[in-house]
Order: sequence, then structure tokens, then C-alpha cells
Amino acid sequence: MKAKNQGSFKIRLSSKGILTIPMALRKKYQLDKGAELDLIDEDGRIAMIPHATAEQLFGIASASAGEVHDMLRELDREHRDSARDD
Repeated sequence: MKAKNQGSFKIRLSSKGILTIPMALRKKYQLDKGAELDLIDEDGRIAMIPHATAEQLFGIASASAGEVHDMLRELDREHRDSARDD
């Protein structure tokens, strides 16, 4: 994996379809083992969008973290459904 320019990385797809996300990006986006990402096919490009946990967004002590997490999941589902319909 080699940076082509700032913010751009060249990665290789394995024979099993596995991609390795560069460490710099895993740290930047706090992606640990088991992290979930959405892959979006848009106009000939593939975007990877990390799912932020409620704790990352609002802090672990937030009283409404569970409710906000549920709302974010629902919005995400609606977005994906809308994208499929287009």
C-alpha cells in the first residue's frame, strides 16, 4: 500500500476479495477489528463510509446514545434503500 498523493492510497485486492485499509486511515477513522463500513457504488467509484458508533459521536456517558444510535441506523437504512431505488 503506497500513497499516490495526500489522501489517496493504492491498495490491492486479494484473491479472496480482501482489502487492507492502510494503518494511517484506520487510526484516523478509529477503525478497529470488526468495524463496519458501507461500500457505495457511485458514478464509477467505490466509496467506503465507516459507521461511527454512538460513543464516538456523543461520548460513552451520553444518556441518549442508544436512542441516537437507533436513529442513525434507521437513517442509514433509508439512505441505502433510496440509493437502490435510483
